[in-house]
Amino acid sequence: MSRLSDFAEQLKDAQLPEPQFPSTWRMPTDARRVQELQLWHQWKTNGEKPEDMEPLLSSLQPLVKKRVGQFSGRVPIPTEALNAEANRRVIEGLRRYDPSKAQMHTFLTTQLRGMRRYVLTRQNLARITEGRGERIGDYERAVAYLTEIQGRPPTAQEIADEMQVSHKFVTKLTQELRPDLLASQSPVEDPFVDETPRAKEVLKLIRFELNPNELAVFEYLTGDGGKPKLTSTGQIARQLGWSDSKVSQTKKAIAEKVKRHL
Repeated sequence: MSRLSDFAEQLKDAQLPEPQFPSTWRMPTDARRVQELQLWHQWKTNGEKPEDMEPLLSSLQPLVKKRVGQFSGRVPIPTEALNAEANRRVIEGLRRYDPSKAQMHTFLTTQLRGMRRYVLTRQNLARITEGRGERIGDYERAVAYLTEIQGRPPTAQEIADEMQVSHKFVTKLTQELRPDLLASQSPVEDPFVDETPRAKEVLKLIRFELNPNELAVFEYLTGDGGKPKLTSTGQIARQLGWSDSKVSQTKKAIAEKVKRHL
């Protein structure tokens, strides 16, 4: 989130034109929140451009950190994952926000209450028995490898053959794992070749929802961050010093996040 921190510093000294808001809007009294409302208005009226979202999102980070802080260190979920989900909810909330019905912070605080359900859902992983829990990594690697070489999600029997375990074992493990950890059961379209304006906008904003591993792969897929643009899983794997299956699985995770916004 260093880029957001840079925007936060710039925001302190930003001098925006005197805002002119409709009389029906519910106005905050705090100067910073008035400025955030102005940034939101600018983002909406300019066609929701990513460059207009970045300073607004940076200004809202204290709200994000406050909610994430209620869970960070208390649940078995990485802080970067909590931050990513909270920022996603803030962005989605800003798309739906109506200033005539509520003040921005009040509305976004309501949106962030959904973080509790997110955390509870993802804690289901802790209920998996120890023996099967040790095989989760093997399972995910098998799914990623088979998907890569076959060009489609593998069947339970194919996964069992690859792991050299029983079909029953794989079926039970699949049922216990969270859906977001499983390979998609339907082909995922490649969002990185979509040239529509909406897709381009999503690719610019999605970086704020990615964890460090996903961001590393994303920068090679898009040529962002000064990285060479690479489309081959093998090329990216060699650049990062990873296995092909790890890159393939990370690409799928990024594609699923992008797909949610398209």
